[in-house]
Amino acid sequence: MAEPEVEDEGPKPPKPPILPGVAAFSLLVGAFAIGQFTMTTPEDVALPEPEMVDEEVVEDDGPPERRYVSFPVSLTVNVPRWGTLLIDIGMAVNDVLPQNVTEAFLTDSAPLLGPMTDAMVKAVEDPDATDLEALQRLLPPLLRDALNGVLSTEDLIDPVLEVYVLKLITSG
Repeated sequence: MAEPEVEDEGPKPPKPPILPGVAAFSLLVGAFAIGQFTMTTPEDVALPEPEMVDEEVVEDDGPPERRYVSFPVSLTVNVPRWGTLLIDIGMAVNDVLPQNVTEAFLTDSAPLLGPMTDAMVKAVEDPDATDLEALQRLLPPLLRDALNGVLSTEDLIDPVLEVYVLKLITSG
């Protein structure tokens, strides 16, 4: 059996390159997509609705609201190395603390004076109290703790948020 003869058609024309066609198509589609993206307004973009959770959410409201109160009585203490100290304090109290409690300071501060005096003695006897500046740094947290010890209730654990030394005068 003889093999059929295949006629030689001559040189075949080259296939057109595919790369320029793909590049042209990509540029066209890319330009369209970029144009569509830049022309889309935020109102046209649909965002998913947030899911509603039925659980009770405990929100941290940050620091409590406060009001400022001046203690009506100057505290006086005799310290051998500094002489007589006269101290005026102010307080930042939790706004939940009833107004009548802070007004009671004006008429009867005696229940607070004992713990405050003990706090002042602790501060004066502290080995870090080497000078008046150190004493002024030591006093506020000790006085705050003393006042909270007297004013705290089951509903309001720490009503005094901060204590400020408004005046510190020494006679020595």
